[in-house]
Amino acid sequence: MLLTEFILHRKGLLSNPLVSENNQDKKGVVFVFPTKANLNGSHGSIVRSFNGLEQTNGTHWTPNIYAWGKSKSGSVSGFEEHNLNAINTFVIDIDFSVNRKPDIDYIINLCSVVLQALPTIIISTPKGYQVYLVLDDPSYISSANNFKSLYTAKRISENLRRAFYEEEKATDTGCNHFGIFRRPNEQNTVFFDERFTFAFSDLMKWSIKYDRKTNKFRRNKLRLITNKNQQYPQVKEGWFDQLLHADNIDSGNGLGRNNTVLTLSLACKQSEYDEEKTYNLMDEFNSRLLNPLTDREIRRIVKSAYQKSYTGASREYIQILTETWLGTSPQFSSSAKHWYKFKKTRQERTYSHDEEWISDFKKYLTKTISNQKGYVKTTWKEVQRDLSIPKTTLKRIVNKLKGQDIILETKRGRKGYVKITTKNVLLRALSVNKKLYKLLLLEFSKAAKFVWKELQQTRVVSRVKQDTKLISGINEPLSFNYRWGSLEGDNHAAPSG
Repeated sequence: MLLTEFILHRKGLLSNPLVSENNQDKKGVVFVFPTKANLNGSHGSIVRSFNGLEQTNGTHWTPNIYAWGKSKSGSVSGFEEHNLNAINTFVIDIDFSVNRKPDIDYIINLCSVVLQALPTIIISTPKGYQVYLVLDDPSYISSANNFKSLYTAKRISENLRRAFYEEEKATDTGCNHFGIFRRPNEQNTVFFDERFTFAFSDLMKWSIKYDRKTNKFRRNKLRLITNKNQQYPQVKEGWFDQLLHADNIDSGNGLGRNNTVLTLSLACKQSEYDEEKTYNLMDEFNSRLLNPLTDREIRRIVKSAYQKSYTGASREYIQILTETWLGTSPQFSSSAKHWYKFKKTRQERTYSHDEEWISDFKKYLTKTISNQKGYVKTTWKEVQRDLSIPKTTLKRIVNKLKGQDIILETKRGRKGYVKITTKNVLLRALSVNKKLYKLLLLEFSKAAKFVWKELQQTRVVSRVKQDTKLISGINEPLSFNYRWGSLEGDNHAAPSG
């Protein structure tokens, strides 16, 4: 099966419509573009069947399905959010700066830290990677419930990008959530495991949990300075002048030149500048850049800001842009309305939160775990020293992670030690390095039950052949037959408990 068909949840014959069998009446389309250059002007093709998809070449496409598409003079239209028929996948786009593209292991570890799971597909792009999180089944969009499922999906996508951005600032948080992405093929796909798909309900739970975690320290800190009906001009905010006079903003670090122009343009629109005045300001801003955009692109962005139903610049984008390109937090006037008060930075506080220590500990494991062994062998004193973490705090966060994200094997006494590996190292080894996986099962007595539990929780077991069993005895490997090869054990009894 082709990767594109896997993402689109192909059922049955090639001529089937691009939807699942239980929704035959909802026929949809996808859009395919020959090259990236064809995205300007939307010069592409509208594809209505899997047969047509196989016959249509293109480097870019819409992996999510739309209700209809129109073509006029070689340009296609219809790939807007409210025309979505079904969402098949969430895509994270990561664009690194020049000469900074890391290897695939970095991206896999990044996914492990953010999601505590492996992605379905990773595509290599000229500047970075695109990470596909393919759903078990499509999430269908309907206007009958006022597009509730669309808004839920968009919130999930926003939180996914935020979470990735917290760990890697090259994450693009500004691209269209369900728009055009690289089309996977044998040449650009560097990771693919069909067993690691995601249930929409599970991602929704993750998103709710993420919202609670990230908003925990902001509660009761929202204050209204001015009358809620008063529109304070965003162009008078300090951040606006900061960004407007920056000359180092470029592409390749998540949000770049295009998003800066759009953010500044939206601030002008909110401040009741007319479109021509805004264009003149953006033209001046562009002329100061060391690597400016084309005039055509500036005009397109300004026009987009005024044509769409934006009401002003996003606080989140303002913060990301100023922190990324200016190395500082945005300056807001005391007269601004509806802004959250910023929480103190970690450096300004006496104590760190457990979530911050957990993040430090996970980064420490990512850095120290040997690629050859799949684990780190150390002592708790060394971990305390390396992280500068109090003993009681370390004990507390390890207890939180034990059995969920990490596996331990300890030896007490004068020559004692602790060996640590992670869930994601185990699952990655299971997928792409079976020799390492077998070694890890020999090193960690609880690893086999841990993997079995994880496969059940992530609904992977149903995708594995019926003869898959987990060895009940300690230090015996998992018998796992699939298209990448097999590991065989001596016993074939499922574990108890």
